[in-house]
This record gives sequence, C-alpha cells and structure tokens, in this order.
Amino acid sequence: MKSTYKMIHQDELREDFDSLEYLMDYYSSLQNSMVMWRSEKEYIEKIRKGLNNARELAENLKIEDFETERWMNAKIDHVDIYGRFDIMMDGEIIDIKTGGEWESDITQMEFYALIYYLNKYIIPRGRLIYLLSGKIKPIKFNLKSLESLLTDILNVGEKIEKREFPPNIGDHCKLCPYRVVCRF
Repeated sequence: MKSTYKMIHQDELREDFDSLEYLMDYYSSLQNSMVMWRSEKEYIEKIRKGLNNARELAENLKIEDFETERWMNAKIDHVDIYGRFDIMMDGEIIDIKTGGEWESDITQMEFYALIYYLNKYIIPRGRLIYLLSGKIKPIKFNLKSLESLLTDILNVGEKIEKREFPPNIGDHCKLCPYRVVCRF
C-alpha cells in the first residue's frame, strides 16, 4: 500500500476551509492517499488477524453456489433503493465486517433483506461475519420488521423530495465535505 498510496494520519487532515472550492480542491488532492486512523503497526496486526480468521471461517462455513459483491435494487413508488451484497445465496445473505460490531450492522442487513424480499418475495436468512473476532452472528428477519423499514424508507424518500433535511450533527461533521456551506 505504501508504494501505491501516500499515507496520511488523520491528525494531518485539514479542518478549516475558506470556501467550498478550496475544500473540494483539498479533497481532490487526497485522491491517491490513504487516511490512517491508527498506527501502521496496528493496521498490520488487524489485517493479519482478519486474514487468519477469514481463512478459518471460509473452511467452516462450507457455502456453495453463491455470488459475491452482487448489486440488487428495488423501486417502491417513487423511491429507488440499492444494496451491494457481500455474499448472496439462494435464500440467504451474508455481510462481512472488518471491524467491530455495531448496531447499524443489523439495520444494514434488514435493508438488504428488504431489497432481497422485494425482488424474490422470499424473506432471506442472514449472517454477519466479523473477521476480527471470528464471530458469526445469525440474523432472523420477519415480514413485520421489513414492512416497518419500508415505511421508514418511503417517509425518508418523501422528505428528500420535499428537501427536508434535518441536521445530523456529530463528530463526523469534522470530515464532512459540506461543512463549509452547512449552517450547523
């Protein structure tokens, strides 16, 4: 990676910009860079651990007839939703995580399950695979939760069409490319 990318530690990223153009120029200049959020040693340890767990998991999962990196979409009313499935089989979706466990992982899987259901009219089984811990977490979906998610998606789609964007303020704002024009 060092030969391909310029390595930049997160602390070296600019945080203040005078204009949107300057911000865009700055982010464009990072095109051939990799932002490091940890030390190089920590990255190497994390990659080794993940690869070792991936090898073991691949041997134990014994999955057959699967597709990887499969894009799927569904159109509901005026809203298009898309997802890219890490692994998709008949009646099952698997998502591979390279970091820790987050509550949003379940939401992402529900989103994928909704897309799958809208295409195949089958509620899939799901599994989350965490490479760092070597953990496999089975996920069960039901029609009621998928219908609830669909309602939420349609409501958000309607708000987007009406240009109603409530602010989502947090630490992520520091790296947001729109912070120059954001009033928050």
